Amino acid sequence: MSPAIAGALVGAALGLANLIVLSRLAESIELKAKAPEQKRGAGIIRMVAWVDFVVFPIVGYFVGPLIG
Repeated sequence: MSPAIAGALVGAALGLANLIVLSRLAESIELKAKAPEQKRGAGIIRMVAWVDFVVFPIVGYFVGPLIG
């Protein structure tokens, strides 16, 4: 397995972990929210979680060969 693919897989694993943790955090914030402004923060966290899920494997693909 090439270092680039290994880096992408590690990035995907980290992105998935972030997606799960940040989604649960956003759900918790949304349940406790009383004002619409607080619910907006949960939406932003959810969006960041999906961006992490996409960006981490791409970054890992390029960083993997630098490390390995």
